[in-house]
Amino acid sequence: MKRRLFLVIIMVALVMQGIGQISKANKHFLLYEFSLAIPIYEKIIEKEKPGYQEAVPKLADCYRLTNDFDQAELWYSRAVKLDDVDPVTYFYYGQVLRTNEKYDLAASQFYKYSNLNPGDPRGKVYAEYCENIDQLAISDETFSIKNMAKINSEFTEFSPIYYDKGIVFSSNKIIDEGGKRDSWAGAAYIHFFYSAFLSKNYREFPGFRDPEYVFPQLDKGYHEATCTFDDDFSVMYFTRTSRERVKKDDSNIRTNILKIFYCNRVDGEWSSPEPFYLNNDEYSVSHPSLNSDGTRLYFSSDMPGGFGETDLYVCKKEDDGSWSAPINLGPGVNTFGKEQFPVIHNDTVLYFASDGHFGYGGFDIVEVKRVSDAKWINARALPAPLNSSYDDFGLIYDESNEKGLFSSNRKGGRGSDDIYAFTVQRVDPEPEEIVVVQEPEPEPEPEPEPEPEPISIDIALKVKEKESLEPIPQATLFLINENTETVTILETNPFGISVSKVDPSTSYRVKAMKDGYLVDCMSFEVGPEKAPQVRDLLLPSFTLNEVFEVKNIYYDFDKAFIRQDAEAELIEVVNLLKDNPITIELGSHTDSRGNDAYNEALSQRRADSAVAWIVKRGISPDRITARGYGEYQLTNRCSNGVNCSDEEHQANRRTEIKITGVVKQKIGQYDSLKGFKEGQTYPLSYFPDEFFDHCN
Repeated sequence: MKRRLFLVIIMVALVMQGIGQISKANKHFLLYEFSLAIPIYEKIIEKEKPGYQEAVPKLADCYRLTNDFDQAELWYSRAVKLDDVDPVTYFYYGQVLRTNEKYDLAASQFYKYSNLNPGDPRGKVYAEYCENIDQLAISDETFSIKNMAKINSEFTEFSPIYYDKGIVFSSNKIIDEGGKRDSWAGAAYIHFFYSAFLSKNYREFPGFRDPEYVFPQLDKGYHEATCTFDDDFSVMYFTRTSRERVKKDDSNIRTNILKIFYCNRVDGEWSSPEPFYLNNDEYSVSHPSLNSDGTRLYFSSDMPGGFGETDLYVCKKEDDGSWSAPINLGPGVNTFGKEQFPVIHNDTVLYFASDGHFGYGGFDIVEVKRVSDAKWINARALPAPLNSSYDDFGLIYDESNEKGLFSSNRKGGRGSDDIYAFTVQRVDPEPEEIVVVQEPEPEPEPEPEPEPEPISIDIALKVKEKESLEPIPQATLFLINENTETVTILETNPFGISVSKVDPSTSYRVKAMKDGYLVDCMSFEVGPEKAPQVRDLLLPSFTLNEVFEVKNIYYDFDKAFIRQDAEAELIEVVNLLKDNPITIELGSHTDSRGNDAYNEALSQRRADSAVAWIVKRGISPDRITARGYGEYQLTNRCSNGVNCSDEEHQANRRTEIKITGVVKQKIGQYDSLKGFKEGQTYPLSYFPDEFFDHCN
């Protein structure tokens, strides 16, 4: 009896020890102390102690988060064979396989995740990225790269920026053996280093002198990284990770917040850092990039209201030297994923790192061209070997626009992240030679037997951004068969295309929608034998507080009533609000004739008049507000006391709309587009009566 009791006590003690071990490993994991968690998880697995089922996927996570993707692949392959697999394990396994360039296997894991978690679009999107990986090889640019071994070390070096006669970059290399260490990486905290060019006039790849630690006055005992300068190096912005300001989750685990600081150069010395006005203890603001004259500041943030995990924003410098409210760069840049490390080049092209755009895997360097602060076009991942399946980021071009530097944690480097140099050759495609071959006269053939009428026909529907004509992936399409009165749900692939079967001799309507875009809708007829050539569905992108002028809404002098010639344009505003789940401000402007106070009151009456007209047509007053601006925002020279023609004054008497918000749009039982899945069919009666209006 005593022996049995002793054995029971021993078994209970071993179980409790195993539970204590997994709790200890998990605590290290939650604190990002992966190097401390790994040996504990390995011991639990080796001894098959309690917690084995949890330790295997957690060990895989540790290796993934420390960029050991070979070990991560090994342990995820074991994790997905366990009982009760968490769906996210398939997603992470797909990520690791994609990084290891096993794209077919990665696609299968992403599809498994998508089937188990259909509400997350990433699974299907990444699977399609893997299936279409060969498309990335199509490019008119050829890159050559070289590891800058002189400045790289066994630690991490990243985000170079041109400064003085060399570069400044970020590194966690150890500069003080007795200094504090980062428990995640097991190295020093990140600081700035400077390396001078051996020669500024290098032909291909640069040479560098030994790096030296710089800007010690910025050192506050934690990470400082990713800096930017204006053209004359008079101001510097950089990212700092604060030790004091942290947020805690439900498990009381602290997460450090990234913040931007700046300092000015006075008499050759840098002033004490000052905080950027958008710094916040609830979200991060990081990775600043100044344009050439310091009037635009681009940065990354996970502030509320973005498109994905982290978005890119820009602030404009006002006349008084302050910074404007942040402007989201919009869906031409930002995705459901992470966009970080922006670098503005020549004020017209932005390079940034993204894991949401179509690319090779990890972070890819994406190029996008500027139209305005809120509109960017032609986003594309740069081709290999500049991009890889690993994390690539922090690209800068030199003045020649043919050479530059970037960062990557790809295989073959000296440390975790390394700095690489690149050159690029751009080749204009040669026109294809046209060879005319004289064909012999064919012999007459017997009349073919008529083919039976096809049961269905394939049609390709393309969805693009209206201004840039860039394809829009993951747009939701509602395709109505007018004969059967059924609606089929479609979704565009990464190239903005959805292929569907349609019936011959049938009328269709199709409506395209995506968050962050206004809708488009059209109708088409299918012939007896083939599908028609249909136009592209063009969705205008928008950002909050973007202003659009409503054309041809003019007012008579000193009057507020709606003229008959304005009603057609106001109907368009009514249709805009019926078709799109947005709220707007309708702003009215006067010319400069009359005193300022009177004009402000007159413009308010005009705005009220237009809003009342719109509300009478069925729009809820909660979705539209009236604002009179008076004569404070003239479009031309005709201010007080300037002699102008009637036509010039009338140009100032105008109406504008500003999109101020997005409201929930209930479609059937769903509060958002995410409820609709590709391939589903619904009866036409499921949708509101006006849902398919204006599909001409």
